[in-house]
Amino acid sequence: MIVASQYVVKDLPAFTAGPWAPALNESNRTAEGTGWIGLEAAAVNLDPAAKPGFYHYGKGRIALWPMHVGDTRDSLDLRLPPVFKAMAWAAGKTPSVRVEKLALPGTPRGVRGAVAWRSVLPGRLDVSLASEGPLPQGTTVRAWIDNFTDEPSLPLGDRAPDSSEGGTGFEIPVLPVGKHLVHVQVLRGSRVEDWATAQLEVVAPSAIQSLKLDRASRLFAAGEPITGRVILDAPLPPDRRLRRRQKNRQRKNSRRRD
Repeated sequence: MIVASQYVVKDLPAFTAGPWAPALNESNRTAEGTGWIGLEAAAVNLDPAAKPGFYHYGKGRIALWPMHVGDTRDSLDLRLPPVFKAMAWAAGKTPSVRVEKLALPGTPRGVRGAVAWRSVLPGRLDVSLASEGPLPQGTTVRAWIDNFTDEPSLPLGDRAPDSSEGGTGFEIPVLPVGKHLVHVQVLRGSRVEDWATAQLEVVAPSAIQSLKLDRASRLFAAGEPITGRVILDAPLPPDRRLRRRQKNRQRKNSRRRD
């Protein structure tokens, strides 16, 4: 497998010329057996010239991969699995049982992602599998959720796939507002055959449930600090904040005194 730096990606024609020309040419390009890698997730927001390329050469395989994988944890967790799968493809290690599709609750967003209102949870995660023949005995599917905090992962359990439908499902419980990574593994005994990751973003309207002031009186002098506690019906997303709104009633009060 060739991992190309950003400088190589900018000048692929020059890179694929010379000694590489016999191998990295259009006549050797292939898509055979690459569907399970998840190329769409890896190539999001990349220049078309920087997308991965796959080639047959003699009895071997070559995967040409741009180095860029993202700079945030969600980018890495979504884009690194296809890199490792491309290595397995180049080594001829395509798994016998593969994750074909992940279906999350909510509205699909991009590749292997969804946005769900918190009110639709609990919801269902559907995992579809593909294999060269009947599913092997002892195949199980494991799923869990990470939420970018120091809290431990939330296990969803292990399930034996339905041999007639080629997949299984898990219940996703009510989750806090924010981004969550849903991980799936396909196992044969203790051996991991394949894996996939999807992102579920949980959203909810930020409504004020109650407002409790530290003072019983609701009358305050101008400029006097007001302290208290605001309780929301759902956690506030990281990109939102509470803003104090002050209403000046001085003119209305003066009219009453007149």
